[in-house]
Amino acid sequence: MVNNKIIRVFDAAVHDRIDLLEGNTRWLMAQGFDARFALCERPLIIVGGELTEDMLDVHYNAETAEFSARCK
Repeated sequence: MVNNKIIRVFDAAVHDRIDLLEGNTRWLMAQGFDARFALCERPLIIVGGELTEDMLDVHYNAETAEFSARCK
């Protein structure tokens, strides 16, 4: 959170979640892991020449009260 606003890092469109413990979240919680975090593979995003620098800036969405990048 920044200034009471949520910044979403995980994006299901580009991140592939890894489930090493096959859903055994109780064990993870007992080890002190935060359930808000997800283990995922590093994303690979391929873009063409239409990507501009301002598309990589973080923008605030008032409807969802979240910050996100607008690279689509």
